[in-house]
Amino acid sequence: MDQKESSRNAVLARPIILGDLTLASPTTQTTIGGAGGASALPATPLGYILVQVGTTTVAVPYFNAS
Repeated sequence: MDQKESSRNAVLARPIILGDLTLASPTTQTTIGGAGGASALPATPLGYILVQVGTTTVAVPYFNAS
């Protein structure tokens, strides 16, 4: 099996969720650590995933993969 076929099979093996996803005991926090050696994120995200945290809806940005 070549690398391309292996990668395609790995993607197909991931669960596909249509609709809501509920996490029984999600962990949240209100602060983050320093950026460290990571490069800065692009100024404009590709879009936002809406997530319900408790009773609050939050928008989680997502970006193109590099």
